[in-house]
Amino acid sequence: MKKINLFAEALICALFLFGLLISCVKYDAESNFSVEVVDGGKGVSIVGYNGSNFNVQIPPKIQNLLVTKIGDSAFKRNINLTNITIPSSVTSIGTSAFSNCTNLTNVAIPSSVTFIGYWAFEGCTNLKSITIPTSVISIGGSAFDKTAWYNSHPDGLIYINKILYSYKGKMSSGTTIDNIKPDTIEIAGYAFYRLTNLASITIPSSVISIDSNAFSDCKDLTNVIISEGVKNIYGFAFYRCTSLTNVIIPSSVVFIGNNAFRDCSSLINVTFAPNSQLKTIVDGAFENTRLTIITIPSSVMSIGVSAFADYSDYTQRRLMSVTFESANIEMKYNDSPFHGDLLKKYLANGIGTYVITSVDRNGYPVWTKQ
Repeated sequence: MKKINLFAEALICALFLFGLLISCVKYDAESNFSVEVVDGGKGVSIVGYNGSNFNVQIPPKIQNLLVTKIGDSAFKRNINLTNITIPSSVTSIGTSAFSNCTNLTNVAIPSSVTFIGYWAFEGCTNLKSITIPTSVISIGGSAFDKTAWYNSHPDGLIYINKILYSYKGKMSSGTTIDNIKPDTIEIAGYAFYRLTNLASITIPSSVISIDSNAFSDCKDLTNVIISEGVKNIYGFAFYRCTSLTNVIIPSSVVFIGNNAFRDCSSLINVTFAPNSQLKTIVDGAFENTRLTIITIPSSVMSIGVSAFADYSDYTQRRLMSVTFESANIEMKYNDSPFHGDLLKKYLANGIGTYVITSVDRNGYPVWTKQ
């Protein structure tokens, strides 16, 4: 007995291969939507629309499966679309789902939605009216950029619910921001991207996540205060902040994403607060900084490729001393987080402080446990 009806000749293509469920995109001629099975077979994601209607209503169910997601790029560049009705079954709107729908004028997002992806409505130049319910607790960067709605906001900090979505406009030289709303839970991706003249920012304890590229290329940023309470610093969050010199990572942080502080070429000191809960440092997190000494907290479980790599010449090599407080950190042997033979020495000798004492015949540093 079938649990669901299949679209004429198979709406859902699903098969088990080596124990994995593989879903295929299928087109439903009745609704003009292309869908993909998600949520373990309990729902579908809209991944495309092949109709030409100006006013589109997404049904709450397609062939007895709940429509729970609007997938990445599902309506991207649909210039016919002027109005969209999203059912209350939908919980997330994917990356670029409606980007560059230049004739879209109104969107009412139902209270079932909790997540809106990067660039979801970017470039919808005629989108003037957007209803965003309080249920939305995470918004990807640039989700509403280049819309009439965004352009109607005055310059300064723009909030959506408890999310600091963006800073609009230019800053005066030496700008300090220390007044972020105390109930803010997220700094959205690209919120301060490439803003010149931002010199200092205080991130309050209410913030849980600093999203990808939130402060990347803020070349005048010299001071960042990350308050206790922040848990996630995502990829490229402070990438290429070339004036940043010191960072204290509070004990509440559990995750530092790929390239989070990469190419911060003035960063000489990173301190992990006592009783750190940090678990994961991802690829390139502190690559090409000016760190000379680092202590890896005992809580750390994995460090990614080139996380502390330094590609300068040995005569100018910066990171000279590394202290490990745990003997059980997972690192890839052939893609070490560090230059030279440090990983080999750590695996052999465990907890302790290691310093560079010489170089081998190929110019790679040789580490010795103190």
